[in-house]
Amino acid sequence: MKSPAFQFYPSDFLSDENVALMTNQEVGCYIKLICFCWKQGTIPEEMKRIAQLCGETESVMSELWPSLKPCFKSTGNGRLMQPRLDRERKKQKEWRKKSVAGGKKSAILRAAKTAIDGEQAGVVQPSDEKCLKGGSTLLSSSSSSSIDLKKTSKRKGVFQPPSLADVLNYFKEKGYSEAAGKKAYEYYNIAGWQDSRGNPVKNWKQKMIAVWFKEETLASATAGRAKLVKGSSIVEQWKKDAEGGN
Repeated sequence: MKSPAFQFYPSDFLSDENVALMTNQEVGCYIKLICFCWKQGTIPEEMKRIAQLCGETESVMSELWPSLKPCFKSTGNGRLMQPRLDRERKKQKEWRKKSVAGGKKSAILRAAKTAIDGEQAGVVQPSDEKCLKGGSTLLSSSSSSSIDLKKTSKRKGVFQPPSLADVLNYFKEKGYSEAAGKKAYEYYNIAGWQDSRGNPVKNWKQKMIAVWFKEETLASATAGRAKLVKGSSIVEQWKKDAEGGN
């Protein structure tokens, strides 16, 4: 799977000596070429095709190319690659691998914990055997087992990740914006419900209160009321100070 975007660092770009020596026209062509390079992996080495990618004539491109050429490297098969983009692509690929591995590991641990906690929940106890045909010990139906597992997990303190709707409703209930709720959910969901230090989230509501419930994330109406209350408090204090001064 190809990533649709790459990190663009303005400071690094502008401080690059090759870029600093380019004209505005050359910079425009360079940006076009690195975009094609990111999308396709490489660009053609043939000047005519490079000119077509940049929307220039071959003669004009031949004049511009000496300033752009140092930024690319030949692959040896008639194509050019951009070294910095290639490093960025490898870095993103490695990050995705680690994220997938971390998510799988977390899922396996959660599944193992749930399985251990649910061993007894899924088995019909001897006292109930009389109700079953032939008196044999059987497993309960998948639906009831699922319910029992969820109940057992909650009793044992196994963390159950909330849904997006759960988080949005909680933010709304507490007077905070839907946008903030969505951002908070995506932040933890992508990380497999681990915090910035890699520690698993044990109580998501507590985490939202501690980290995400801030004045800037209040819903507009709530924020307005908060400012009004704060303003009223200041006025009351002025009145008290004035009365004390008399």
